[in-house]
Amino acid sequence: MKRPEATLCAVLCLTWLGFPALARATTGDSGGTAPAPTPPGGPGEAVDGPIAGGAAFVGRPQRISGTVGRAAGGATVLVQLSDPASGWRTVATTRAGGDGSFRAAWRAPRPGRFTLRAIPSQGSRAGASATEPPVSTPVTVYAAARATIFGPGFYGRRTACGTLLRPTTVGVAHRTLPCGTRLEVYYGGRRVTLAVIDRGPYVTGIAWDLTSAAARALGFPGSGEVGTLTVRRPPR
Repeated sequence: MKRPEATLCAVLCLTWLGFPALARATTGDSGGTAPAPTPPGGPGEAVDGPIAGGAAFVGRPQRISGTVGRAAGGATVLVQLSDPASGWRTVATTRAGGDGSFRAAWRAPRPGRFTLRAIPSQGSRAGASATEPPVSTPVTVYAAARATIFGPGFYGRRTACGTLLRPTTVGVAHRTLPCGTRLEVYYGGRRVTLAVIDRGPYVTGIAWDLTSAAARALGFPGSGEVGTLTVRRPPR
């Protein structure tokens, strides 16, 4: 999987380097909907108007670029991350060019859903006099791990979690997560929400086994790296 890049613009624009714009499919255990159409604009392009969503991976450099406006040209720019405990926390500092454009880098420390924003430093003249709200964008941070596919040859049988496995079953196998744990799985600009329905895989270096239906929803070829985020754990 290639590294995504977020772009923050005066009018919110997002570009994910190496990925098409994000499409989402939310599915249940017995089937799912087709992924939403990909918005216009490919890798390396900025698209005018808001595009919901964005992806980053734990511990990997996330390149962030955009503009804070010509009035802030030359100012110090603070890239900040929303933190439920302490509010906005500065995760990168850079300097805007004469036209207000900037580039920075950030490494996500853990999975989760966050908001990134870019704002001129209050120590600069532009920051002290700025009246425009900060430019911000949501970002989902995933843990990356390798996955494969299971299902064919086992249809009609019960999984270790008691699910009757069918060609349309959307789910995932994991060695230790409790049965019923809900996950968001990301691959190649698409994501599906599904549940742990089986145990495995038992191959060194492979963390997840996607059902065939889940792989189809993601456009997953059968073996590769996916991003995962735990959405909800079942009650004990």
